[in-house]
This record gives sequence, C-alpha cells and structure tokens, in this order.
Amino acid sequence: MKNRFDGPQKGGSHPYHKKSSGGRVLPSLFLCLLLSLTLLLSGCGTAAASTPVDVSLTAELETIASRNAEDEVAAVHEIETSRAEAAEEAAEEAARPAAEQAAKDAEEARQAAEEAAKEAKEAADRQAAEEAARQAEEAEKQAEEAARQAEEEAKEQAAASATGPAVMIGDSRTADFYWYEYLPAERVYYLGMSIPYLEEKVTQAAMTYPCRAFFMNGQNDLDEYHGDANAFIVAYEAFIDKLLAISPGTEIFCNRIIPDAENAVAENPSRGAVEDFNAAISDMCARRGWHYVDTSAGFDASYYNADGIHFTYAWYKIWWENINAVCPF
Repeated sequence: MKNRFDGPQKGGSHPYHKKSSGGRVLPSLFLCLLLSLTLLLSGCGTAAASTPVDVSLTAELETIASRNAEDEVAAVHEIETSRAEAAEEAAEEAARPAAEQAAKDAEEARQAAEEAAKEAKEAADRQAAEEAARQAEEAEKQAEEAARQAEEEAKEQAAASATGPAVMIGDSRTADFYWYEYLPAERVYYLGMSIPYLEEKVTQAAMTYPCRAFFMNGQNDLDEYHGDANAFIVAYEAFIDKLLAISPGTEIFCNRIIPDAENAVAENPSRGAVEDFNAAISDMCARRGWHYVDTSAGFDASYYNADGIHFTYAWYKIWWENINAVCPF
C-alpha cells in the first residue's frame, strides 16, 4: 500500500504542495510543521531513547524534502528552458522580417545585376555594330576616294598625253564636215550660233582629250559682237581655254575666217569686219603659241551658196584636203 507521504510520480503533483504565483513549488505548511517537530525531537537533550517511529518519520520527512527540492529545481529548469525557447522564438520572429527583407533585397540586387549585365551586353553589341558600320562607311569612303583619285589621275594622264582623235569645233560651216561624211559625229562639235552658246560643245570635245583641236569660229560672231574684234577675241580666247583646262595637252589650231559674199555683207554690214577678226585671231595665236592657219587656198565666189554665207559640196572636198595638210585628222 502506498504511503500517504510518498512523493509524486514523475511528472505528477504532490498533494501537499501547491504552486506559488511565481510558478515555483513550495512545501505546505503542514510539512513545514512536521519538519520542525522532527528537528526539535532529534535535538532534545532528554535521556530517553528515540523510538523507531520517530526515526522512520524523520527519514520520511527528509525524503519528502529532498524530493521537493529536486522537483523545484526541475520546475525552475523547465521554466527557464521554456523562457529561453520563447525568447529564441521571439528573436526568430523579430529577425524574420529583416531576413525576409534582406532576401528580397538580395533578389532585387540579383535581378538588377542581371539587367545591368544584359544592358551592358546590349550596349557592347550596339557599340560593336556601330563601330562596324562606321568602319564599313569609312572603308566605303576610302574606296570612293581611291576611285576618285584614280579617275583624276587617269584624266590627268589623258589630258597630259591628249591621245584622243583630232576634233573640229565651230559653227554651221563646220557642220557640213559631218553631213558630207568627212568626220563622224563624235569628232565634230558644232552649233549654228556664236561662241557664247557653244560652251557645252567645247566641254564635250575636251572630254575626249583630243590630240588636236581645229577651231573654225568667228563667222557668226561678226553679228554677235557687231564687228567689234576686241570683244570677240576676248571671248574666243576664253572659249579655247575651257578646252585646255580639261585637256591641257591638246594642240590648238585656229582657222582663218573665209569672208562672206558681197550680197551677205550688203545685208549685214557687221560682216564686213571679217579681216579685223582674222587679224585678232592671228595675234592671239602668236601670243599663246597656237597655230593660225589659212585653209582657203583655191576658194572663189563659185563655191558660195545662194545666201553668200555657206559653201557648196564641191568646196568641202578641197577644204578637207587643205585642212588635213596643216592639221591631220
């Protein structure tokens, strides 16, 4: 049978103990009185011998006190452990938002780093593409410049050498060398007008880099400059210089103007100044080192057309031979 003073089973509660408001287990008043009585009896100075009951009671009380002390220590340890766990949980709970925020910040930083790396790669790729495009454009410019320089050099060489076929440049009298098939069209540059209207023609002729250029101008310019030889020769020299600016190696020949018939001069007195024009042409050629040639040998009034300005087919055959004698075509 269980003694009523036996201690509680593990994890149980002793019937003579109660918990204080602080949670610690304390001996009951009854047990305290018994313990005090036991101590008093054990300390008594009487001569009487202790009874077995007293010894047993004392031992029982000591056992109960020892068990109560162990329970109290265990309870305190349990409370402290519980408090430590609660504190740990509280600390974890308090640290959780900061840890979550730190993890969020770390993720955002990782994403930002990835985006920055992506942008850097795109920027590098874009920069590389732009650099490649710039280099390609520069190479294209260099190629164009090289081609231009090569073309300029070719032109300069052609101009200096002037190896193209000889050409004729003049007015409507010149045109019949083409119409009568003495020369192909690409070697006869004519227009039935005065010098100011022939600039395109002389430029076209110059671009063939002819070895010789035979000028037959002046007949229409008698009207254009109203017989003023000085004004005419200034324009004529500038006209020839346009060809030499493009083809400086070309040899220049200037033909003497064959006068109009009397009926043509009677209709337009300015045409009577033809010999003044021829004298100016001769002086210009002597000054510039050009050739002034008179190819009218064998000409007479029978070779005029009815207008007294243009010539018959028969004259062109003679004229062609005279020209080739001084300026071979």
